[in-house]
Amino acid sequence: MTQKDPQDDLNGVLARALGRIAAGERDALESVYRNSRARLFGICYRVCSDPGAAEDVLQDVYVKVALTARYFDAGRGSALAWLSTIARNSAIDWQRARTRSGKVFDPTDDADARARLLKDDYWDQIELRREILGCMETLTDDQRKAIEESFFLGLTYAELADRENKPLGTVKSWIRRGLKRLRECLDDRSTYD
Repeated sequence: MTQKDPQDDLNGVLARALGRIAAGERDALESVYRNSRARLFGICYRVCSDPGAAEDVLQDVYVKVALTARYFDAGRGSALAWLSTIARNSAIDWQRARTRSGKVFDPTDDADARARLLKDDYWDQIELRREILGCMETLTDDQRKAIEESFFLGLTYAELADRENKPLGTVKSWIRRGLKRLRECLDDRSTYD
């Protein structure tokens, strides 16, 4: 009798939960979270080297999972590998943004000032996410899917073209036009503020 690999069981549970999320069952995200949080937190922590930042990144990971679960394809790889890729890419994005913004905290700084900065950043990010999601709804299905897979899943243009069985130029055009439309939509929204 061959012994079953527990990893196979976990991937099966995660794949089924991702399928339920894709079908609109948002409560299935809790199953994904419960079965993957420790591993994904470890990935985020290794890249961020800060437990608080790793928690923040992990929260973003599950938002991305909720938005992109319909793109998971068990035939292309395991659920855990797909989730791990999202976590790793998100943590790397956090690290890059931190480096670019110069918002590296000095532990000797005033704790109240740090808390105010974090609070302001948090609410600004929540508002920006809300606006981006609203503007994503104005895109064509092809544009939205290409942008989500490129930016949320980290796929290259060539990988997207291969995945969609479309010419590379078509995929680039979807993303270029979609980003232009997003920029216009976000500009329109900011003029009303």
